[in-house]
Amino acid sequence: MRLIGSLSALLVAAAALAQNENPYASIEMALAQTQGQANITLNVGGWHQTPEGTQRFRLQLFAKDGKIYAEQFVDNIKRLIIVADGTKVWRYDPVVNEYTFMSQPEDFVRTVSLITGWSRKHLQRPLRALAGSVRWFTLPQFETGRSHVRVYQTKPLPNNDWRGTDATFLFDDRNRVERISIEDRLDMPTGFERTWSDAIFAYPDTLNVAFEFTPPRGSKPAADLPVRIAEGAGGGRGGGN
Repeated sequence: MRLIGSLSALLVAAAALAQNENPYASIEMALAQTQGQANITLNVGGWHQTPEGTQRFRLQLFAKDGKIYAEQFVDNIKRLIIVADGTKVWRYDPVVNEYTFMSQPEDFVRTVSLITGWSRKHLQRPLRALAGSVRWFTLPQFETGRSHVRVYQTKPLPNNDWRGTDATFLFDDRNRVERISIEDRLDMPTGFERTWSDAIFAYPDTLNVAFEFTPPRGSKPAADLPVRIAEGAGGGRGGGN
């Protein structure tokens, strides 16, 4: 009887674990479908609110056959251009007119992961998702539907308020990611901060985008360029200039 009771407890625990894992698996399957598309566009818009004020951010990304072109904006000012041209991944800051590059990794996921690391903080999670990484929460809760998964870790407060992070993943009729909405409400040492972002995925039949980058006249290498070249040596699709 004791053995049967132990076995039953194990089965209950395994079922609970499977139920907890399945929502993440649904998201990851949809992201794998997304990564397999020939053409991908990703448009992210959002804002970050602090006691000092509100900052708006935006991302436009185009991907085709392993190549990527992305622009990032803060308060409608273009702050970053990133281009993966099939050989190198370029990062250009038009504000200071500096560029850097590394050898492009062999696969799409690692290329997106590199771009994520070079991107602004509040644009990183949609990019991490595109790279297949969505397990951001330490103690996630889930709400699932036919075409969505909500993942959240929040603490309720009076007056319908809360603290934590709440993310919703929507899927299209081909089980590809269609939209990711994320909201943070956090009490920080400097005061209350709130961040909201909305990421829209699309899969056009064609993309008329030039996946290439030439440093503009007068631009200069970033101070960390030699380090990045050294880190990229011995791997990827090509070396530095």
